[in-house]
Amino acid sequence: MEPPELYGIIADIRLDCTTFDSVSFIWIPRLTNVDADRLVKQALNLVAVPTA
Repeated sequence: MEPPELYGIIADIRLDCTTFDSVSFIWIPRLTNVDADRLVKQALNLVAVPTA
């Protein structure tokens, strides 16, 4: 199950994928992708969360 803050990102990815003839995703273990994982976490912390 994805964390709630990823729902919008996943929806955007699904929509963007419809513009391509072919799309593939591969899983890369976090330990072999430490720098990218760190950057994603930093970026997600910068996303403003709307308040009600």
